[in-house]
Amino acid sequence: MIGIDTTFIIDFLRGDTAAISKAAEIKAQNLVTTQINVYEVLVGLYLSGASGKSFTQFWGLMDKLERLDMGSEATAMSARLFGECMRKGSRVEQNDCMIAGILKSQGCSKIVTRNASDFKKLGLDVILY
Repeated sequence: MIGIDTTFIIDFLRGDTAAISKAAEIKAQNLVTTQINVYEVLVGLYLSGASGKSFTQFWGLMDKLERLDMGSEATAMSARLFGECMRKGSRVEQNDCMIAGILKSQGCSKIVTRNASDFKKLGLDVILY
C-alpha cells in the first residue's frame, strides 16, 4: 500500500511530467489517499476559482483511489505524532500529522510526496518524484 499526498495529486492533475512518470511506475501498487488530502485539494480548487472541468478531473482521479477515513485509531495516532513532534520542538503541519496517522493506522508506511521533511519526521518512507 502506498499513500498519495496532496502535492502529488495536484502535480498529477496539472500534468507535471515527474508526477505522471511516477504514477506510471507505481500504478500496479495498492494506491490510497486520505480524506484530509481530498479536503486540501478541494480547498485549493475553491480558492483558485477552478472550473468545473478541474473538479471533474479531480473526482475522476479520486474514483481510482481508495480514500481512507479518520477513525478513532487514526485520530489517536495523529494526536500522538503531533504531540511527540511538538514536544521535541520539531514543527510539523497538523494536516500532515493527520495524513500520517491515517496511513499508519491502516498499515501504510509509504507516501508519494514532494513534502519529504514532514513525512520523514512522522515515520513514513517517502517516495519522491
